[in-house]
Amino acid sequence: MVLAKARYLECLFRVIKITTEKPHCKPLARTLCRPFTNIASADLQDVPKGFDGWEPVDDVYRIDRYPPKIRHISECLDDLRAQDKWAYCRKPEIYSDRTVNLSLLLDLTIPLKKKQVEPFIGMAAIPHKFKASNKVICFAEGDQVTEAMNCGAHMIGDEALINQILNDEFTDYDYIVASPSMMAGLLPLKKKLRKTFPSSKRGSVGVDMKKMLALYLNGIAYKVQTKIPHVNVAVGKLSLSNTQIEENVKSLIEAVCTHKPPAAGPLIRKATVSAFLLDGHQFKYESYVPGSCEEEDK
Repeated sequence: MVLAKARYLECLFRVIKITTEKPHCKPLARTLCRPFTNIASADLQDVPKGFDGWEPVDDVYRIDRYPPKIRHISECLDDLRAQDKWAYCRKPEIYSDRTVNLSLLLDLTIPLKKKQVEPFIGMAAIPHKFKASNKVICFAEGDQVTEAMNCGAHMIGDEALINQILNDEFTDYDYIVASPSMMAGLLPLKKKLRKTFPSSKRGSVGVDMKKMLALYLNGIAYKVQTKIPHVNVAVGKLSLSNTQIEENVKSLIEAVCTHKPPAAGPLIRKATVSAFLLDGHQFKYESYVPGSCEEEDK
Protein backbone atom coordinates (compact mmCIF):
# COMPACT_ATOMS: atom_id res chain seq x y z
CA MET A 1 0.00 0.00 0.00
CA VAL A 2 2.81 2.38 0.95
CA LEU A 3 4.74 1.55 -2.22
CA ALA A 4 1.65 2.13 -4.36
CA LYS A 5 1.13 5.51 -2.72
CA ALA A 6 4.77 6.47 -3.29
CA ARG A 7 4.57 5.49 -6.98
CA TYR A 8 1.33 7.43 -7.38
CA LEU A 9 2.94 10.50 -5.88
CA GLU A 10 5.91 10.17 -8.22
CA CYS A 11 3.62 10.02 -11.26
CA LEU A 12 1.59 12.91 -9.86
CA PHE A 13 4.69 15.09 -9.63
CA ARG A 14 5.52 14.35 -13.26
CA VAL A 15 2.03 15.42 -14.37
CA ILE A 16 2.25 18.58 -12.27
CA LYS A 17 5.66 19.45 -13.68
CA ILE A 18 4.28 19.26 -17.23
CA THR A 19 1.05 21.14 -16.53
CA THR A 20 2.73 23.98 -14.63
CA GLU A 21 4.75 24.89 -17.71
CA LYS A 22 1.49 26.30 -19.17
CA PRO A 23 -0.07 29.12 -17.11
CA HIS A 24 -3.66 28.10 -17.86
CA CYS A 25 -3.04 24.62 -16.39
CA LYS A 26 -2.01 25.81 -12.91
CA PRO A 27 -5.55 25.51 -11.46
CA LEU A 28 -5.62 21.88 -12.61
CA ALA A 29 -2.29 21.17 -10.90
CA ARG A 30 -3.52 22.67 -7.65
CA THR A 31 -6.69 20.57 -7.84
CA LEU A 32 -4.66 17.40 -8.25
CA CYS A 33 -2.53 18.29 -5.22
CA ARG A 34 -5.45 19.27 -2.99
CA PRO A 35 -5.84 15.81 -1.31
CA PHE A 36 -2.15 15.95 -0.28
CA THR A 37 -1.94 19.06 1.88
CA ASN A 38 1.66 18.38 2.93
CA ILE A 39 2.70 18.62 -0.73
CA ALA A 40 0.35 21.38 -1.84
CA SER A 41 1.47 23.70 0.93
CA ALA A 42 4.77 24.42 -0.86
CA ASP A 43 4.93 26.13 -4.20
CA LEU A 44 5.95 23.72 -6.94
CA GLN A 45 8.63 26.12 -8.16
CA ASP A 46 10.45 25.75 -4.80
CA VAL A 47 11.22 22.08 -5.43
CA PRO A 48 15.04 21.70 -5.74
CA LYS A 49 16.34 20.91 -9.19
CA GLY A 50 16.86 17.21 -9.81
CA PHE A 51 14.82 16.14 -6.75
CA ASP A 52 11.19 15.31 -6.00
CA GLY A 53 11.00 17.66 -3.03
CA TRP A 54 12.77 18.97 0.05
CA GLU A 55 11.60 16.14 2.32
CA PRO A 56 9.90 12.77 1.76
CA VAL A 57 6.17 12.57 2.48
CA ASP A 58 6.18 8.90 3.49
CA ASP A 59 8.34 6.40 5.33
CA VAL A 60 9.28 4.57 2.10
CA TYR A 61 11.22 6.63 -0.42
CA ARG A 62 14.34 6.71 -2.57
CA ILE A 63 17.19 8.48 -0.81
CA ASP A 64 18.64 9.86 -4.04
CA ARG A 65 15.36 11.68 -4.86
CA TYR A 66 15.66 14.09 -1.92
CA PRO A 67 18.49 16.45 -0.91
CA PRO A 68 20.56 15.25 2.08
CA LYS A 69 20.10 16.85 5.48
CA ILE A 70 23.32 18.59 6.50
CA ARG A 71 23.45 18.92 10.28
CA HIS A 72 25.91 19.40 13.11
CA ILE A 73 28.26 16.46 13.62
CA SER A 74 26.91 15.76 17.14
CA GLU A 75 23.44 15.09 15.72
CA CYS A 76 24.93 12.70 13.15
CA LEU A 77 26.81 10.80 15.87
CA ASP A 78 23.63 10.51 17.94
CA ASP A 79 21.89 8.96 14.92
CA LEU A 80 24.76 6.49 14.46
CA ARG A 81 24.51 5.39 18.11
CA ALA A 82 20.74 4.99 17.81
CA GLN A 83 21.14 2.85 14.67
CA ASP A 84 23.91 0.84 16.33
CA LYS A 85 21.40 -0.45 18.91
CA TRP A 86 19.22 -2.22 16.36
CA ALA A 87 21.37 -2.66 13.21
CA TYR A 88 22.24 -6.27 12.41
CA CYS A 89 25.86 -7.34 12.77
CA ARG A 90 27.07 -10.87 12.05
CA LYS A 91 29.67 -10.88 14.85
CA PRO A 92 28.47 -8.42 17.51
CA GLU A 93 31.18 -9.49 19.96
CA ILE A 94 33.85 -8.23 17.54
CA TYR A 95 32.08 -5.04 16.44
CA SER A 96 30.51 -4.08 19.76
CA ASP A 97 32.34 -0.74 19.59
CA ARG A 98 32.18 0.33 15.96
CA THR A 99 34.81 2.54 14.35
CA VAL A 100 33.70 6.00 13.24
CA ASN A 101 34.96 6.95 9.77
CA LEU A 102 35.34 10.38 8.21
CA SER A 103 35.07 10.83 4.44
CA LEU A 104 36.11 14.12 2.80
CA LEU A 105 35.33 14.79 -0.86
CA LEU A 106 38.07 17.08 -2.18
CA ASP A 107 38.49 19.69 -4.90
CA LEU A 108 42.14 19.54 -6.00
CA THR A 109 41.89 22.10 -8.79
CA ILE A 110 43.77 25.42 -8.68
CA PRO A 111 41.77 27.67 -11.07
CA LEU A 112 44.23 30.50 -11.66
CA LYS A 113 47.20 28.26 -12.43
CA LYS A 114 45.06 25.73 -14.35
CA LYS A 115 46.56 22.76 -12.55
CA GLN A 116 45.76 20.42 -9.68
CA VAL A 117 47.13 19.73 -6.24
CA GLU A 118 49.21 16.57 -6.36
CA PRO A 119 47.65 13.60 -4.50
CA PHE A 120 49.10 13.69 -1.00
CA ILE A 121 49.54 11.58 2.11
CA GLY A 122 50.20 12.76 5.62
CA MET A 123 49.86 12.20 9.34
CA ALA A 124 47.52 14.10 11.64
CA ALA A 125 47.97 14.40 15.40
CA ILE A 126 44.68 13.77 17.22
CA PRO A 127 43.90 14.73 20.83
CA HIS A 128 42.01 11.52 21.73
CA LYS A 129 43.41 8.03 21.09
CA PHE A 130 41.05 5.23 20.11
CA LYS A 131 43.41 2.42 19.06
CA ALA A 132 46.75 0.86 20.00
CA SER A 133 49.91 2.88 19.33
CA ASN A 134 51.68 2.45 16.01
CA LYS A 135 54.98 0.58 15.79
CA VAL A 136 57.65 3.10 14.81
CA ILE A 137 61.28 2.37 13.91
CA CYS A 138 63.69 5.20 14.64
CA PHE A 139 67.02 5.60 12.84
CA ALA A 140 69.19 7.78 15.07
CA GLU A 141 72.59 7.98 16.69
CA GLY A 142 74.23 9.37 19.82
CA ASP A 143 71.99 10.89 22.48
CA GLN A 144 68.98 10.70 20.18
CA VAL A 145 68.92 6.91 20.58
CA THR A 146 68.21 7.17 24.30
CA GLU A 147 65.66 9.93 23.73
CA ALA A 148 63.86 7.86 21.10
CA MET A 149 63.61 4.78 23.35
CA ASN A 150 62.29 6.91 26.22
CA CYS A 151 59.64 8.37 23.91
CA GLY A 152 58.30 4.94 22.95
CA ALA A 153 60.11 3.96 19.73
CA HIS A 154 59.47 0.32 18.80
CA MET A 155 63.16 -0.24 18.04
CA ILE A 156 66.31 1.53 16.87
CA GLY A 157 67.29 0.84 13.28
CA ASP A 158 70.76 -0.01 11.97
CA GLU A 159 72.38 -1.23 8.75
CA ALA A 160 71.39 -4.84 9.40
CA LEU A 161 67.73 -3.83 9.78
CA ILE A 162 67.86 -1.95 6.48
CA ASN A 163 68.89 -5.15 4.69
CA GLN A 164 66.12 -7.11 6.44
CA ILE A 165 63.50 -4.59 5.31
CA LEU A 166 64.83 -4.70 1.75
CA ASN A 167 64.55 -8.51 1.70
CA ASP A 168 61.10 -8.53 3.37
CA GLU A 169 62.56 -10.39 6.35
CA PHE A 170 61.26 -7.76 8.78
CA THR A 171 57.75 -6.33 8.40
CA ASP A 172 56.67 -5.76 12.02
CA TYR A 173 56.51 -1.97 11.83
CA ASP A 174 54.12 0.77 10.73
CA TYR A 175 56.31 3.85 10.18
CA ILE A 176 59.96 4.92 10.05
CA VAL A 177 61.38 8.16 11.40
CA ALA A 178 64.99 9.29 11.21
CA SER A 179 67.43 12.02 12.13
CA PRO A 180 68.94 14.05 9.22
CA SER A 181 72.38 12.47 9.75
CA MET A 182 70.95 8.96 9.06
CA MET A 183 69.20 9.78 5.78
CA ALA A 184 72.18 8.90 3.57
CA GLY A 185 72.18 5.33 4.88
CA LEU A 186 68.40 5.00 4.25
CA LEU A 187 68.57 5.79 0.52
CA PRO A 188 68.44 2.07 -0.47
CA LEU A 189 64.95 1.97 1.11
CA LYS A 190 63.57 4.85 -0.96
CA LYS A 191 62.30 2.69 -3.82
CA LYS A 192 60.97 0.08 -1.40
CA LEU A 193 59.06 2.45 0.89
CA ARG A 194 58.04 4.97 -1.80
CA LYS A 195 55.69 7.56 -0.27
CA THR A 196 56.24 6.26 3.26
CA PHE A 197 59.96 6.97 3.02
CA PRO A 198 61.00 9.42 5.79
CA SER A 199 60.58 13.03 4.70
CA SER A 200 60.93 16.37 6.47
CA LYS A 201 57.81 17.57 4.62
CA ARG A 202 55.74 14.88 6.36
CA GLY A 203 57.44 15.42 9.71
CA SER A 204 59.27 12.08 9.79
CA VAL A 205 62.79 13.57 9.55
CA GLY A 206 64.11 15.94 12.20
CA VAL A 207 66.11 16.42 15.37
CA ASP A 208 63.12 16.70 17.74
CA MET A 209 62.57 13.00 18.45
CA LYS A 210 59.88 13.65 21.04
CA LYS A 211 57.70 15.60 18.59
CA MET A 212 58.21 13.15 15.71
CA LEU A 213 57.45 10.07 17.78
CA ALA A 214 54.41 11.67 19.43
CA LEU A 215 53.00 12.30 15.94
CA TYR A 216 53.72 8.88 14.45
CA LEU A 217 52.97 6.78 17.53
CA ASN A 218 49.50 8.20 18.17
CA GLY A 219 48.57 10.01 14.94
CA ILE A 220 46.33 8.81 12.12
CA ALA A 221 47.49 8.55 8.51
CA TYR A 222 45.45 9.92 5.62
CA LYS A 223 45.83 9.45 1.88
CA VAL A 224 44.04 10.92 -1.15
CA GLN A 225 42.28 8.35 -3.33
CA THR A 226 42.90 9.57 -6.88
CA LYS A 227 40.00 8.16 -8.95
CA ILE A 228 37.47 10.37 -7.14
CA PRO A 229 39.61 12.68 -4.99
CA HIS A 230 38.66 11.96 -1.39
CA VAL A 231 40.10 11.03 1.99
CA ASN A 232 38.58 8.23 4.05
CA VAL A 233 40.01 7.70 7.54
CA ALA A 234 38.99 6.44 10.98
CA VAL A 235 38.59 9.18 13.60
CA GLY A 236 37.29 7.37 16.68
CA LYS A 237 34.96 4.83 18.24
CA LEU A 238 31.30 5.13 19.15
CA SER A 239 32.32 4.72 22.80
CA LEU A 240 34.03 8.13 22.66
CA SER A 241 31.95 11.21 23.47
CA ASN A 242 30.67 13.53 20.74
CA THR A 243 33.11 16.22 21.86
CA GLN A 244 36.11 13.87 21.63
CA ILE A 245 35.19 12.68 18.13
CA GLU A 246 34.50 16.25 17.04
CA GLU A 247 37.96 17.36 18.23
CA ASN A 248 39.57 14.47 16.33
CA VAL A 249 37.64 15.46 13.18
CA LYS A 250 38.72 19.09 13.59
CA SER A 251 42.39 18.07 13.89
CA LEU A 252 42.22 15.92 10.77
CA ILE A 253 40.45 18.58 8.67
CA GLU A 254 43.04 21.17 9.73
CA ALA A 255 45.86 18.82 8.67
CA VAL A 256 44.25 18.02 5.30
CA CYS A 257 43.57 21.68 4.48
CA THR A 258 47.29 22.52 4.71
CA HIS A 259 47.86 20.82 1.35
CA LYS A 260 46.05 23.50 -0.69
CA PRO A 261 46.69 27.28 -0.53
CA PRO A 262 43.64 29.14 0.85
CA ALA A 263 43.83 31.60 -2.07
CA ALA A 264 43.19 28.71 -4.50
CA GLY A 265 39.70 28.09 -3.08
CA PRO A 266 38.27 25.56 -0.64
CA LEU A 267 39.75 22.07 -0.62
CA ILE A 268 36.80 20.21 0.93
CA ARG A 269 33.54 19.89 -0.98
CA LYS A 270 31.62 17.50 1.27
CA ALA A 271 32.17 15.83 4.65
CA THR A 272 30.45 12.63 5.75
CA VAL A 273 30.67 10.67 8.99
CA SER A 274 29.73 6.99 9.19
CA ALA A 275 30.44 3.78 11.08
CA PHE A 276 30.93 0.12 10.16
CA LEU A 277 27.76 -1.17 8.40
CA LEU A 278 25.85 1.99 9.42
CA ASP A 279 24.52 4.90 7.38
CA GLY A 280 26.59 7.91 6.37
CA HIS A 281 25.55 11.42 7.41
CA GLN A 282 26.70 14.71 5.93
CA PHE A 283 27.63 17.36 8.48
CA LYS A 284 28.61 21.02 8.55
CA TYR A 285 32.39 21.10 8.33
CA GLU A 286 32.99 24.80 7.53
CA SER A 287 33.69 25.76 11.15
CA TYR A 288 36.61 23.29 11.30
CA VAL A 289 38.41 24.70 8.25
CA PRO A 290 41.35 26.96 9.28
CA GLY A 291 40.62 30.62 8.65
CA SER A 292 36.87 30.15 8.09
CA CYS A 293 34.43 32.89 9.12
CA GLU A 294 32.60 30.53 11.49
CA GLU A 295 35.87 29.67 13.22
CA GLU A 296 36.70 33.37 13.69
CA ASP A 297 33.26 34.00 15.24
CA LYS A 298 34.02 31.41 17.90
